Parts: sequence; structure tokens; C-alpha cells
Amino acid sequence: MEGQINSIKKYAQDNGYTITKEHGGTYESAKGDLTRKEFKQLLESVKKAKRKPYAIAIKFISRFSRSGGGAIGLVEELVNNVGIHLIETSTGLSTENEKERLEIYDKLLDSRRENMVRLERTLPAMKDFVEEGFWLGKAPRGYTMYGERVTNFANRIEGQRIEINDDGKIFAKSLELES
Repeated sequence: MEGQINSIKKYAQDNGYTITKEHGGTYESAKGDLTRKEFKQLLESVKKAKRKPYAIAIKFISRFSRSGGGAIGLVEELVNNVGIHLIETSTGLSTENEKERLEIYDKLLDSRRENMVRLERTLPAMKDFVEEGFWLGKAPRGYTMYGERVTNFANRIEGQRIEINDDGKIFAKSLELES
């Protein structure tokens, strides 16, 4: 993430652009555009700005969006209705001219295609993982997960185990009191 930000800053400096505001800095998935908090803030910020920025700079266009046609619609709205361009700083492509805009659209469609292929490859493996008795994601409230991929290093073990924790025991007691 930091490498992308530094690259964008260097591109701006080398090409005479001034960065007026930074967005992002989080690891949000680029699959669903309007479900991404930072992405929505970016769009609202540029649309509501009294003094519109010239462009939104992104190191790789795939970091802008992976929604394909939806992303193309957003770019069209930004360029045609709001007057804001997109610049892919890794290549210098910009929506300023039609030919480069079409290249950016191709890249947005390629990003969507990549996501679909990745999903086709990972879903069967995830299904097998669950069928083998493993849990995907976080443990429900009231339980603690132990395993090889947990974020809390104190809970790392070989294999996977889910145990009721103190909150879960309190919750279970409260259910006993109700019955």
C-alpha cells in the first residue's frame, strides 16, 4: 500500500500535479464498489468538492475497481458529468483522450475477468475445506478460534479448533435462565 502511495506521489511530482487529498490506505476489496467505505468517501468527496480536482490518480486501475461494467459507468459519470479524469500512474494512461480511456475500460473489464477466474479456482477448494470440518472466517461471538491461520498468535495451533469462551459461557447461562 505504501509503495503505491509513494509511486503516485512521485508521478504527481514528476508530471506537475498537486495532490490535494488522499483516500484509501485500507485493504478494502476492489470487487464491490459501493460496498467499500473508502471508495464511497472518495466518490462523495470529489463530487461535493467546490473546487473539483482535475483527476483521481491510481497506481493500477484494478485498484480503482474490479466490477467491470459498473466501474466503466462510474468512470463515465466522473469524466462526463463531474469533469474528473482518472490517471493510472503505473502506465500514464488517462481518461483525457478517447483511445486511452478505452484502454482503461479494457483494464477494468480484465480486472473483473480476473476476479471471476480467481473465484472459479478458489470456491471448490473452500467448499472442500468446509466439508472437511474446518471453519471459514471468524468464529461466532462467544467462541474462540484456534488454528494455523488465526490473527492472534497466542491461538495458533496445528489444525483447527473452536471453543466456547467466557462470553459464550455467560450467553449459555442466560439462555438456561430463560427456559
